[in-house]
Amino acid sequence: MKSIKVVIGGEEYSLIGEDEELIIRSANEANRMINEIKSRYDKELPMLTITTLALVNSIETMEIERRKFEEEKQYLTEELEKMREFLANYIKQNAESQ
Repeated sequence: MKSIKVVIGGEEYSLIGEDEELIIRSANEANRMINEIKSRYDKELPMLTITTLALVNSIETMEIERRKFEEEKQYLTEELEKMREFLANYIKQNAESQ
């Protein structure tokens, strides 16, 4: 595990993890979200409110992506089942004709 220094919302943090690139990208995205919220509200909100809004936005985005993934997984499962049924019928028909 590696300790990585990042800046989020103007504060420096030492984060520990195995994937340094992932940690840096995540910290940069958190910082981007915080700065976006700060600029949207003219920096009048307390930092706790800003970070809470950023967290909720992040979780909302994750949930949307999770739902898309589940829908795609369901679609692929259904398509694979159709293919399996087609192949089973094809094999059965060819076995009967021989």
